[in-house]
Amino acid sequence: MTNEQIKMTILSTATDIGAEGVDDVFGWGLLDVEKATKGPARFDKRLTDEKDVVLNVDNNNANYYGYNYNPYQFENDISGDVGLVKKGNGHLILSGNSTFTGKTELQQGSLAIYGKHYYSPMVIKENSSLYTRDTDFRHAIENHGYYYNNGRTSVNNYRATPMAKLITSNDAKLVVNGEADLNGSKVALYSKEYVTNNGVLSMPLVAQAIKGVPIIEPHGMYSVVGNLEDNALHVELKRENVLSYLKSNVKFVDVMRENAAEAMEKTMVAIDNQLPTYRSLLSAPITKVLAELQQGKLNDKNEESTFDKLSGQIYASAQALTFQNAEAVNKDLSNRLDTLGTSADPTLASGAWASAIYANGKLTQPGFGEGKTQTLAGQVGADTMAADDVIVGAAMNYSKANVTFNRYGGNSQAKGVGVSLYSRLNNIYSTPVYLQGRLGFGSVNSDVERELVQETQQQKRKVNHRDKVISAYIESGYNLKQNDFTVTPFMGIAYDNVIRGAFTETNSQLGLTAPKQAYAQTSGLVGLRVARQLRYANGMKTTLQGYVNHQVAFNRQDLSYTAKYTGANNVLNHADFKVKGIGLVKNKTWLGIGSTTEITPNTTWYVNYDLKLENTKGYNNVVSTGIRVKF
Repeated sequence: MTNEQIKMTILSTATDIGAEGVDDVFGWGLLDVEKATKGPARFDKRLTDEKDVVLNVDNNNANYYGYNYNPYQFENDISGDVGLVKKGNGHLILSGNSTFTGKTELQQGSLAIYGKHYYSPMVIKENSSLYTRDTDFRHAIENHGYYYNNGRTSVNNYRATPMAKLITSNDAKLVVNGEADLNGSKVALYSKEYVTNNGVLSMPLVAQAIKGVPIIEPHGMYSVVGNLEDNALHVELKRENVLSYLKSNVKFVDVMRENAAEAMEKTMVAIDNQLPTYRSLLSAPITKVLAELQQGKLNDKNEESTFDKLSGQIYASAQALTFQNAEAVNKDLSNRLDTLGTSADPTLASGAWASAIYANGKLTQPGFGEGKTQTLAGQVGADTMAADDVIVGAAMNYSKANVTFNRYGGNSQAKGVGVSLYSRLNNIYSTPVYLQGRLGFGSVNSDVERELVQETQQQKRKVNHRDKVISAYIESGYNLKQNDFTVTPFMGIAYDNVIRGAFTETNSQLGLTAPKQAYAQTSGLVGLRVARQLRYANGMKTTLQGYVNHQVAFNRQDLSYTAKYTGANNVLNHADFKVKGIGLVKNKTWLGIGSTTEITPNTTWYVNYDLKLENTKGYNNVVSTGIRVKF
């Protein structure tokens, strides 16, 4: 407010003392602080130089969803003899009776009128919005912008331009005591309560006379039909199929958004089927939230982001990281065994070793959010010659992995521990054929955090689930040795099984709840390794290694899972749905190089780099380094 408007507020809310009205002794009267804090009580030409009151209300803390945390509100009854011009993109509420007689011109932003009486003629300019609720307008409303009616509102006359829109709830009614000139304008319908596919009938506008034919459309996730009859607008409002709505109203539709829409549709169908028998379901929290979703109140930045947040793909896609980490451990141990088999001496002694692993990569599949991964891990182990040409060992590993998905997919952090038993039969100094393998067991503690859609606010929720991992790998190859150079063609079979624990996203009606689920993939691989030993004058040596292999899964494991919305759990029957995510690919290629160097006769240091390529886009980089000490 300007200084003049603050002055107007103070004077117009003063308590009249002395002679009635403004007098020479007491002026406008005695200051009433409490009343003055509620806004002006009079738009008086004596205080405005006979001009209309111009209020410039800027954006007053609009929240993420477009609603105002703290809109400006005038609570006093306002009388007077001049008008009101509303400017600025903010929101102003007039909650008292307004009996000032000048014209109201809404030029920018929005104005809400919640008083019972409004005497001022109203003009709504383009891109401006008027909100009314159970108000009696003594004059006309001229609409060039947006008029939201929420209740029984009466008006002398109503005139709309072709670009104007009247948005009304199905239980509201605009009563025009004179003529309603609709002039090809739009009338949009929504419902405060959940609407089933059976529909509801309403009569949102009645008049003494109606001129022109409106364009009737839904305001939200509905379908609507209507007609003019007996100077009244009759409409039928039904809910629209969520998937159909998505395809009609969202520019970019992919598998992830379609899956979220299908899940929502499955839940709404369950409500539609149960409501005729259980009317109390209409007041259930899940139904109320879905009603807000139908109205569009849960849209934050746009509908695309709302459907992205409704997707629970992270609980499927993040399992790919668990499989990826199992592969990284396999590679580290496979490299370890190959080093023992190709570069160790015939009198290999017992030894202990430790390694550190760093991996990063990308999880991607067309139609889903993309995940960037990072893993830090360590392994310690010991091995020995259990018999002639038989190496056996055991190892423990610990890992911290993280994946972050775009498109509001969320973040998953997993801490894992595991044990492995490994063995190699024969080495290069005995026979050229070898057999090696690994059996591993692990436990993963996963924390998933993502944004959830809940009423008119954002909520980030962190959910924990505990997973179990079983991995097995067996490999056989043939060493072709020529002096210090070795070529080894090999083939192998890998098996990984992940049991994802149950989880529930609490405190959110549209959170997900799902039982535990098991995933498994078996794959075969063929490859080629090469190794070259470099010998030094002091008797020490370095072994350089490289390999390439192609891995083909016997099944392309779908990581989808069955879930329900948390609010539907124990409330709705047949409301479970399938949540899709990034799956495990069928084909992948591994490339790797490494070096093993004897530091002392009893100490060996090694480093390896492995690269996995998937689908031409997905990948995983693995760098490992370690040391082994012979006893």
